[in-house]
Amino acid sequence: MTAIGAMTLTLPEDPLHRHAGTVGRPKTAGPAGLPDGALVTYKVIDPLTGEDVPPGAEGEVSRGPTHMRGFWKKPEETAKALRDGWVHSGDLGRVRDDGYLEVTGRTKELYKSGGELVMPKEIEDLLTGHPAISQVYLVGVPDERWGDAGCACVVRAPGTDLTAAEVIALCKERLARFKVPKHVLILDAAELPTTPTGKVQKFRLAQYAQKRIEDGGA
Repeated sequence: MTAIGAMTLTLPEDPLHRHAGTVGRPKTAGPAGLPDGALVTYKVIDPLTGEDVPPGAEGEVSRGPTHMRGFWKKPEETAKALRDGWVHSGDLGRVRDDGYLEVTGRTKELYKSGGELVMPKEIEDLLTGHPAISQVYLVGVPDERWGDAGCACVVRAPGTDLTAAEVIALCKERLARFKVPKHVLILDAAELPTTPTGKVQKFRLAQYAQKRIEDGGA
């Protein structure tokens, strides 16, 4: 790749919540674009069925018709990503009523518990609102009964003594049964595996959580 064009934009007059909470709206292209003048359009689909989800609902973000021709010398990956004229990005997100696109996660972070698909961000958003929680990350770990089970990795706010039982109780009050984490790990921030830029690596966190659970730590 030597060059790439922008597909979304935010405007100088947009309010802060659009700049901070979205990646923008589809960029216009004039006569080179779609009939409505857009360069690209997005749709959000159910990761399991491939069906379009209602406006504002979360799902996998797909893009067309302006997109790559494929991955260099990787026909299998190309066939997986390019289907029916759409690029299946692997990103989770939603298109808001105002047309702005929010990216909320990655499809590879999803897991199935008892045959039901769980989106970790929903549980993370719930728990992040608790005043005793500084950081929280939900990962799926192998489980003999459920296939995968949720594990909430929680960093407590300074000076608080939140317990794993309290985390579970909060989830039971607000979530469907299959979404309630089966395990809770109370961690120090230093235990979170991160990239050099400080982003938490969930695949490594899932491995760490699995080992802690196997060792009886959750």
